[in-house]
Amino acid sequence: MIKLERPRQPRKHLITGFTLPQQCPLFRAALLTRENNDSDNRFFHSYKTVYLSMPKHVFKFPDVVIDQIKMYVRNAIRGLDPIRYQQEANYTVALLGRLEGTAYEGRHGLIQFKFTAFNDRAPNSAESRLGADHAITAIVSDGVTTISKAILVQAKLGEIARLAPAERQRLCEQIEKMKQLVDAPKVLQIVERGGRRYPEMISGTRILQDLPFRSIPLDDYFTWRVTTTLDGCTDPSVVGRVENSALPSLHLVAKLRRD
Repeated sequence: MIKLERPRQPRKHLITGFTLPQQCPLFRAALLTRENNDSDNRFFHSYKTVYLSMPKHVFKFPDVVIDQIKMYVRNAIRGLDPIRYQQEANYTVALLGRLEGTAYEGRHGLIQFKFTAFNDRAPNSAESRLGADHAITAIVSDGVTTISKAILVQAKLGEIARLAPAERQRLCEQIEKMKQLVDAPKVLQIVERGGRRYPEMISGTRILQDLPFRSIPLDDYFTWRVTTTLDGCTDPSVVGRVENSALPSLHLVAKLRRD
């Protein structure tokens, strides 16, 4: 008698809740990690490994929350007139201030941005010491797990690929300073097209190593890399130093409410 085996039903991923990797937005975010190969992120050698090896503390917010965050960030960017902010430092501080507020509050939780401004341009300023002109900190929780993150960022007005050699060298020096505190510093590339500016996040490590890099629009960066806690340093001492560094900073509070 031939014993017939019942076909196996596809199992959902324990972390993401999706059956197929392609269905999961976190999978696509993990592919960016694979492409960027930041030193504090996981470099995966196959798509299967990317999916199965995603960190267990990754948070998955519902699509309605993700869409609301992206719309909120895009509206903040559109609300800034490039003509009023000719210098990257002024534009960056104005953008961070514009982002302050509540991006989402409802049945799925809370997403709130808080801005802290500092005007320290002295020779021994936080920027001269750390190489960053602003920081992003985040505390993300789901009622069970709470993750704190810190990200150092240096903003540059214009395309990184078109920087003059001297300016690129200065940027690399700034990235090296940031890497003394965090493993994966970021560069905020602010490009202008058709009279509007588009902030995009880039791996500072890849710029420093002169490797190809991919830019991520700021709204996608917050939803793919920050709320998921895929990016940022979790060392409490580093997070504390960044929070007390006197850098202009944007603090993200993300609370996921489980049904």
